[in-house]
Amino acid sequence: MPPHDATAPTPTPTPADAIVARFAAAIADPALPPPVDTIVARGDLASRFAVYRNNAWVARLGVLDDLFPVARRLVGDEAFRAIGRRFFLSDPPIGPVAQDWADPFADRLAASDIAEVWPWLVDMVRLEAAWMRAHHAGEAAPIALADCAAIAPEALMRHGLRLHPSLSLTASAFPIGSIWAVHQGEGEPAPLATEGPETVLVARPDAEVIVVVVAPADAAFVAALMLGENLGAAADAALDVAADFDLGDRLTALFRLGVVIGIA
Repeated sequence: MPPHDATAPTPTPTPADAIVARFAAAIADPALPPPVDTIVARGDLASRFAVYRNNAWVARLGVLDDLFPVARRLVGDEAFRAIGRRFFLSDPPIGPVAQDWADPFADRLAASDIAEVWPWLVDMVRLEAAWMRAHHAGEAAPIALADCAAIAPEALMRHGLRLHPSLSLTASAFPIGSIWAVHQGEGEPAPLATEGPETVLVARPDAEVIVVVVAPADAAFVAALMLGENLGAAADAALDVAADFDLGDRLTALFRLGVVIGIA
């Protein structure tokens, strides 16, 4: 392969490239008129193009509806689709893969004035984005707690745990895990039985995504493991949060969830 010439000129866009760019821009922005070089087989260009553009917007907003069903239910269809229009007009996602839109949408929402009006909405969107990431994460076989039996307890504390690639934590000042849970299924959601901050663990160790509200000390423990800390340091992080943190009990819980895939 010949070496890359950094001084080589950038290829000049062809007229076809320019036509496609104008067409895409007009589809994305309702304020723009149809491109003058667009040809329709029959009928009026403006009205036919308006139908095409409307269908494209319905499809785009439908993707956000599917990605964030709980967030949509919380604010209502009309408000959520208005938020979606702002997203696509100001910061359209790059790429055709719908699940890749989830995190950019959450980041855009967090940076907007909507976060001041509905601060809990940002965290719910982040939780649903975590669900989508877990749903599409790679496969990994969990190990059993018995697999650690060959390591002496004092030596085990110097080891870390390899956690499932689908695992993430979403922390919030609001009970987003409980809100998410009561909005599953059809019909009216049940009243919340909790309030205050929650941290939610999301993973897909098997066929189904799991969504689990974890205690603050457990969240500190898992977060430390995710950063590559060994068990001793992760336990210290948890004990800083809760003096009654039980390492053995929490280790057993992690293995039961199926999110431990190896010893580091």
